[in-house]
Amino acid sequence: MRHALWRQEVLAGAPVVMMIVLVAGFIFWAERLTAPEPGRDTTACRQDLQVNRVQLFASDPKSAAVLTGWITNQGTRFWRVHSLEVRFLNPDGSLLDVREPTMPESFVAPPGEETAFRVVLKGLPEAVLASRIQARVNEASVGQSRRLWDD
Repeated sequence: MRHALWRQEVLAGAPVVMMIVLVAGFIFWAERLTAPEPGRDTTACRQDLQVNRVQLFASDPKSAAVLTGWITNQGTRFWRVHSLEVRFLNPDGSLLDVREPTMPESFVAPPGEETAFRVVLKGLPEAVLASRIQARVNEASVGQSRRLWDD
């Protein structure tokens, strides 16, 4: 009698456990399906990453100019920065030129910290050298605190 009751409870509970497993599997699958690609992102990072104190140095404007500044990560996750969008504006605010330089080497911006960057811009017209500069992160991916191959 005792074993018969136990068998009946197991048989009654098995479909419930099976349904829980199926629902959990479906939720996991749906979340992975709707999550953004693990590759480069051009929208989510813009809320977290702010480009500040941007300066342009051009010792010889015909060859190249160097853009430096700081990226502040105001978010809670690590971001690996790949490229910027740099806008050069007239004093009246109209657009002169736009460049999208790729970082020579991507870097990780830790949450709550500032990270310096330096990128070379080639072939800039002389008119943009004295213009106002606006910059933002163009491409970034969710990064690790350090590279996997660094030990």
